[in-house]
Amino acid sequence: MAQSDQFALQVGKYLFEEMLSRPDVGVGDARNGALEIEAKLGTLVDRNTDQRVQLPVQNPAVLDRNMSARLRFESHMTEAHHKRLNEFLNLAVQESAANPSRHRLDYKHRYEIDSFAQLTRQRSTRLRTSINERAPAGTDPVIARIVKIRLADLDIFCPGSPFDCRISINIEVDMHRPDIDPKSIRKKDRLSYTHSVYSVDLTQVKSADGRKVHELEIEVDAIKLREQAEREAAGQPSGFGDMVQGLVNNMFTLMSVRLN
Repeated sequence: MAQSDQFALQVGKYLFEEMLSRPDVGVGDARNGALEIEAKLGTLVDRNTDQRVQLPVQNPAVLDRNMSARLRFESHMTEAHHKRLNEFLNLAVQESAANPSRHRLDYKHRYEIDSFAQLTRQRSTRLRTSINERAPAGTDPVIARIVKIRLADLDIFCPGSPFDCRISINIEVDMHRPDIDPKSIRKKDRLSYTHSVYSVDLTQVKSADGRKVHELEIEVDAIKLREQAEREAAGQPSGFGDMVQGLVNNMFTLMSVRLN
């Protein structure tokens, strides 16, 4: 489901301004902070009613930042939707493999364990250590030790879909602190699909109390997107608009997948 150029322009304006207003953030050594751009499917919830927000619009709408401050975003879906999206993406993998002229859609199934350690009184400042649960014997199972810092959010309300969307710009700082003891643990069963500069992660998260949450997020290669934004700002030929349009189209394609 392709969205209008005007819609992609709104998303592109947000990404362009937020990335280029922080020219020193997420550049250089990734251990000092790597830029991340992710779009998550979920539900925009009105804090006053504790229900999905209701707005007088019939088409997808990018929300004003002041409106977003009145909402919270719940980035999960039902198990049935998770299963249906898994089927949809697996079929796309098969179709890409059967057509050599298409850009290949790659697939990986990963099993990870995340542990969290609180670094400050703010709950959002946590050290996440990710371990490959099925790492070969004799190899280092640690995938990363990350502190994620959220820089900006853009909320998209989608009245004709079971999902809304939040596009976030984050910094992920690699912090090598094995001396910090974790306080909480979760297991992730993650299906990762990669196509060109985009990746889709479909994840089942199981917490220590046995509760399961199902999530989907789409990432775009932030380094390449920033490079194209810088070319655009310099008046040079760039693929920035095409990359943003691809992100938007991927979002709405997945949001349009219906239960059987």
